[in-house]
Amino acid sequence: KAYGRLGDTIVNMRRGGHLSFDVIRDDGVTRVDPHGYDGLEGFQGVLEYSARNYRRHRQIGQARKLLVICEAAGMVPQLERVCDPFGVPVQSAGGFDSVTVKHALAQEIARGDRPTTIIHLGDLDPSGESTFDNIVDDAGVFAYQLTGDEDHFDAVRLAVTREQADEMDLPTVPPKSTDSRSAKFVGDTVQLEAIAPNEIARILREAIEERMNMNIWQENIDRETAERERAIAIINSADWAA
Repeated sequence: KAYGRLGDTIVNMRRGGHLSFDVIRDDGVTRVDPHGYDGLEGFQGVLEYSARNYRRHRQIGQARKLLVICEAAGMVPQLERVCDPFGVPVQSAGGFDSVTVKHALAQEIARGDRPTTIIHLGDLDPSGESTFDNIVDDAGVFAYQLTGDEDHFDAVRLAVTREQADEMDLPTVPPKSTDSRSAKFVGDTVQLEAIAPNEIARILREAIEERMNMNIWQENIDRETAERERAIAIINSADWAA
């Protein structure tokens, strides 16, 4: 009942202009529009827009590729704001109970030209630990089978750890008795969302910076700027009216 009242209140606040529509995600509608242009002038505008937003892959030249996986899909946009400047992908852990999903991840890792490190953020509970173990065990074994290189894949559980829960005095709840995995879980559970968003951002940013060569990262930024300007000049130099 409380959940229902909360939903009604939020809807009325949005309708009344007291809560911006932009602050809540709603993924309930899927739409695909046919692709096309109004003419070459419109096409030129799209090319110029693309050139002005040109980006290099900012992990080029790094010794290891980084990938962030979080337990909840709703947290992906929050973490993406931290990862985007570094060119680090973010994905949710939904579906990692599927052996197909884990094998697909291993295939992606194996296709890479360098080793991959997965940075995992999830709840400190049986489900969160199980997700991380699934990634390490199954995806790790598949990656080794595909590459024959034990160093081609590793993973780190960045949050929530028991040490973080104690140091930050995070709120806890007992494990769910209905979860069969609770029998092996030690201590109370902690939700990742219990850590303040700015603190999660700091923890993740520091973890990325520790694992990247920041001089190489800056070189990519500098080259990106020069290449962007060159691309814009090339597009604007064409005679589109001919």
